[in-house]
Amino acid sequence: NALFDFEAPKKEWDVIYYGDNRASFREQQIRKYMPNGEKNLLIGYKTKKVDVSFEKKMEHSVLLDTISKSKASLIIGDEEHLDNVITYRFYETMASDCLAAIQIEYDPKMELIQDPVLREKLYVKSSKDVQNLVASYSDDLIARQKKELKNIFDRLDITFKIN
Repeated sequence: NALFDFEAPKKEWDVIYYGDNRASFREQQIRKYMPNGEKNLLIGYKTKKVDVSFEKKMEHSVLLDTISKSKASLIIGDEEHLDNVITYRFYETMASDCLAAIQIEYDPKMELIQDPVLREKLYVKSSKDVQNLVASYSDDLIARQKKELKNIFDRLDITFKIN
């Protein structure tokens, strides 16, 4: 059994968001969904409108490690991509040890997530919903999320590897 024992990454952050500050729409979404607090982190996206920790952009491998050291990662999209594009960020988070906090406008018909427990938890409409998702973080939800990603890839007929 010891061969298969492993420790999940220690959670340093409650909520993270990483990306560029491209336009006012993105700023509005960050303000709507990102809870205030020093246990929340913006990476590469600097704003004075939300009181959270900030780190400069990081190499992708370091970013992936940081995602897994977080309980939830915001999945928000540009206005023109809402309800019509699945971003790499979605897949990246779904495959991690971090819950995907999916902005409801990203997938308003809630078609991406079929698991009823995850549908109830992962789709968020406010920063309060994101805080509730963080509070419900569990190994069971992570396992469900990874299984859901496999199901998504099966539906899309995509070959993949989940860590």
